[in-house]
Amino acid sequence: MSAAAEWTLPLALNASEVRVVKAALLVEIATLEFKAREDHQPELWLPALGAARRVFSALCDRANKDLLDL
Repeated sequence: MSAAAEWTLPLALNASEVRVVKAALLVEIATLEFKAREDHQPELWLPALGAARRVFSALCDRANKDLLDL
């Protein structure tokens, strides 16, 4: 798989589980933003921050799509 290739992970989560995962991702994003801001080498945290934001966005998009499919 190339570095630019997208991967998917099928998840079977109900609405309350999606909320828990989204909350955990928001905490992780906030932690990484703090580390990137306060660390003397913020570039160390930026890849993980970008990945966490992409996962959160994909989860939100998928949850919204699932709601529309009901």
